[in-house]
This record gives sequence, C-alpha cells and structure tokens, in this order.
Amino acid sequence: MKTSTRDYTRATFGEPFGLKSNRRGRHTYIVEGVDHEGERFQIKRTRPTASEAQDAIRDAILRARDGLTRTPVAERVTMRALYERWWDHEAAIASDPRTTSRVLSDSSRIKYRDTWHRHLEPAIGDRLAETITHAEVYDLLHAPRSAAPKPLLDTLRSLFRYAEIAGIVTPGANPTKGSFGISKPKPSPEPIDASVLGIIEDHLAALKPAGVRKDVTRLHDSFVLMRATGMRVSEVLAVRVRDFDPVRRTVKVNARVARSLRDDGGAGTQTKVLDGSKTLAGVRTLTIDERAAGILVERAKGRAPEDFFFPTSTGRAMATESWRNALAVEVRHINRARAAADLPLIPTIHPHQLRVTVATQLVRDLVARYGLAAGLESARKQLGHKSISTLTHYVTEEVQAEDNSAILSGLDPVLARRRVAEAAVEKIEKDDPQMGFALEVVSSERSVHVVATIPLSEAQTAAVTAVLEPLGIRLLS
Repeated sequence: MKTSTRDYTRATFGEPFGLKSNRRGRHTYIVEGVDHEGERFQIKRTRPTASEAQDAIRDAILRARDGLTRTPVAERVTMRALYERWWDHEAAIASDPRTTSRVLSDSSRIKYRDTWHRHLEPAIGDRLAETITHAEVYDLLHAPRSAAPKPLLDTLRSLFRYAEIAGIVTPGANPTKGSFGISKPKPSPEPIDASVLGIIEDHLAALKPAGVRKDVTRLHDSFVLMRATGMRVSEVLAVRVRDFDPVRRTVKVNARVARSLRDDGGAGTQTKVLDGSKTLAGVRTLTIDERAAGILVERAKGRAPEDFFFPTSTGRAMATESWRNALAVEVRHINRARAAADLPLIPTIHPHQLRVTVATQLVRDLVARYGLAAGLESARKQLGHKSISTLTHYVTEEVQAEDNSAILSGLDPVLARRRVAEAAVEKIEKDDPQMGFALEVVSSERSVHVVATIPLSEAQTAAVTAVLEPLGIRLLS
C-alpha cells in the first residue's frame, strides 16, 4: 500500500462500513478509496460509540475531499465573516477541475447569496457562528417574512457545513442539523386546461408591435413549442437553427439557458447558454407536430445556423426570467379584457405548468396504450427526466411511442378548431347534397376558415353562416 502523501481531493471514496466493536467496547468505521493514480487506501476512525465513529469517518472524508486542514474549534468568527469565507471556498472548488468534492451550481450559489443578503445578514450577520443555536434557527425559519423557510435553511446548512470543515464549529454543535418542522408534502401540479391554452395562444398570436417589442411572434411561437414538446423554458430558449431538422420534424435538445455569476466577479448575474440539459438524460431529440415544425421553418428564414430561434433584439439568448415576465404580462392583459367582458378569469400560468400538462397528456395516453412501464419510460425520454420516479410524483395516470407529436396535438387549439370545422362542413354537405365540394377548410399556423370554392346564393350563404358562426369559424367567399 502506498505511504507517500496523497492528493485526496482527486480520490474516489466508497461507502463507510463498521467493524465489530473490540473487547474494550470501542467502535471502528472504515472507508476505502482509490487515489488519482489508481492506488487503494483506507481511512479508519475509532471512537467510544458507533455514532461517534460514524461522525468521525464522515468528518475525515469531508476533510480529505476539500483538501482542508481542520483547526481546533477556537476561532471566533461572525456569521458575516463565515459567509465571506464560504463564498471564497465554494468559488475555489468550482474553479478547480480536479476536485471530486460536491460542487454547488452557479444558480444555487446565486440563490444562497441573495437569500443571505436579503434575509439572513440583517438578522444574524454580526452574531458569532458558534453561538447560533438550533432553537434560534427554528425561530428564524418560522418568523413571518416574505421568504419561504426552505431557501433560508438550505443557505444556513451550506454555511455551517463549511463551518464544520473549517473547524469553526464542531459537528455536534451544528445548529442546522435535525428537523425544523417546515417539510410539507409536495403539491400535485395541475395541468392547464386545453381551453385556457387556446385562449392564451389566440391572444399571443394577435400581439402587435409595441414599445421595444419588435418580434411579435416570439412569445407565441416559443409557447407553442413548449406546449408541443414539454421542453423546459431554459431548453426552448437555447434552441438554435442548426438543432432543427425540417425534413424529419425533429429538434435536438442539447443546451440550456442559465443564470450565472458574472465573469468579472461583479455582484450581479448574467445569462449564459450552457451545453447539455438540466440532467444527462435531458439531452435528447424530439419529434414535433406539423404546426410546430411549420412555425420553426418560418422562424428559420434569414437566420444563420448558429442563431437562436427566439433571441433578444441583440441576437442573444433570452433569459428565462424575461420569458416568464413577458407571459405574466400577457396573462394580465387577457384577464383585464375578460373582466371587462364579464368573463371568468384564467389562472396565472407558470412555464413549468406547460411541462406538467404535456407529461399528463403523454402518461395518460401512453400507459393506457402500452402499459405502465413502457409508457412511463417513453414519457421520461420525451421530458428528459433521469428516472420515471419523477413522473409518478405529479402524474397519477400514465404513456408513449417514438413519435409523440400526434398525442400532443390534442392540446393544439388550432388543430382542434380545424377538426370542428371539418365536421361542420361534412354535416352541411350531408344535409344539402347541392353543397357537395362547395366548401373547403383552410388553416394556417394561427387561424381556421371555411372557403366557398363556388359562388353561393344568399340562402346558401345564410345557411352555412348559421352553422359556422356559433363555432367561431368565418366563411370566406
């Protein structure tokens, strides 16, 4: 076994396991590992009790992975100083390609930073870290405030985990361990009703240029692509022209838009396009329906292969927050008009609800058709989830085939209106044989009409209009 100094930050560790207690009643826990040169090694800790031995071996693994030498807990550090040291420590880990320790994503670091400055620093910034108690953390989490308790606890746990590593507090004095009574069952996501989808798409399709809004179809077209595929909004906004195959009607999902720390180290954030999806399983190729493909064909005109389908006015990828805000503004406009017309308001729409709606549609249809296992697996591939267990959380009935576009077209209000128009024309021709082949259903990406292919008499026009008008379909001569 190698005895020279090892670089434990690049080592791979197994799961700790315990040995039988010896005659003196002491307990030993061991973890085996392999260093970056392929040499095996062991770390062993012996303590009076099994729980102390487990804590000691976990402590040793954390110390080895982070490459820190623990100092005796004699350092008196304020929470503000602890936060600053934690930030520098996480930045160092994130920038070191050799590290095998847990690395926080940029989005998590940004979330923790914002939570610290807005809510935690004013309350406990000047307190010594070693004086914070479990009861105090409990009261802090349950105190009335605008922030939800979970982000506060996540931030504090990350800070005190580092405090353990740096020897500022002992593992037994970590006030964030244990339960705080804030866990709640995850609410079952609610899919959007197809009629609400139709109201939103009709409104977005009718948008006119206003202010800085030049690309009036961007919000509508990206909304349709999300509804037609179940893609995450971060994935839709990262789709480039080169990712779309108009012949096969496929879209490659291989990038995402994410909020990231500024390259210059500033306090703000920036929007970046990162390779890959949220998970490894998120990189996938999806087949889309004809209408969504037609929309992308139109948007691809005049754009280079590297261009985004839904860019900002400067050609950059649109931020997910901007997309959410733009949709929220339009929903408010819809509800303002509906309130004036004494119509029921539509609910506030979050982008993830489109994904839930697609998942529900897929799972219900495909599981009924192919069985639970095959249906869930296919829906998992369509949505880019790592495991089918994610689907079982928010869908109670379940769905697939290689091409899911036919299933998802059931959510398309324009295609639904076309089917209604075709059924109406068929009824008219059946009731009046003289009208045979006199009417034709014509549709575009955004509207459906019935066109008279031969001149109609006033009586015929009135009869056809009487059938079509209640359905919201216009007759064009």
